[in-house]
Amino acid sequence: MGSILPFCSDRVSSGVDCVQKRDNDPVQPSEPQERPDPAADPGAGGGQLLLPYPLKRIGQAKQVIIVTTRSWTGTQAQLEAYEELEGGWERVIGPAQARVGRTGMIAAEKRVAGSGTTPAGTFPLTMTFGLEPDPGTKMPYVYVTDADRWWVTDPSSPHYNQLRSGEEGGFHPSEHGKRGSLRLHAHPKELAFAVVIDFNRPYPVRTRGAGIFIQVSTGLSTDGSVAVERDCLLQLLEWLDPHKHPVITLAPERVIAQY
Repeated sequence: MGSILPFCSDRVSSGVDCVQKRDNDPVQPSEPQERPDPAADPGAGGGQLLLPYPLKRIGQAKQVIIVTTRSWTGTQAQLEAYEELEGGWERVIGPAQARVGRTGMIAAEKRVAGSGTTPAGTFPLTMTFGLEPDPGTKMPYVYVTDADRWWVTDPSSPHYNQLRSGEEGGFHPSEHGKRGSLRLHAHPKELAFAVVIDFNRPYPVRTRGAGIFIQVSTGLSTDGSVAVERDCLLQLLEWLDPHKHPVITLAPERVIAQY
């Protein structure tokens, strides 16, 4: 059984969804399953290389991250990143191992804060941050040097699901209780670098939860975020380009075309 972080004993009621928790689904010593790369069969798309799934909600995105599990309750996942180039879609990162919520995935509109689920759906990627200096990403990056910086998950706050300092106020500056938020400097490994997944943003439903990121893995499942190895996350940060409207699609593999 995995370890547990030494804070937020009442995490289930607080609605903070990004940090890794006690793990009932330990990592198995297996490699990511290699899916046939559509680039290997140009004829399959009539000359245009296709994504491995018929994703219908990516809009104008030219960069797509796909995270799949084998079931709704699985916590081990596979991450792949694709970019649309002149000849079609090309896989540029992965497949890589990832971890998701400690209780698996659930359709985004059905998610409840504190449930330990990762929201299934397609979401924009518009912001990154970290406790370490900007690694050279093209994305907007907030270097968090102030120990009083928080990700607000206080459901009574007008700044819900936003980055904010304690000095600015407008939320309950504690990691405990139903109004708890996430103090970023309390999690130096997981939040060394992070990509914000725009789930429940910018117009949040207060009961659905906040703070869903792509973050650095500790080897455990999470409270809802996607966790990958540090090197993989650095690759993603280097690759992501806001001018290519990046998105992430999260879902069990057998139903991902619906999301």
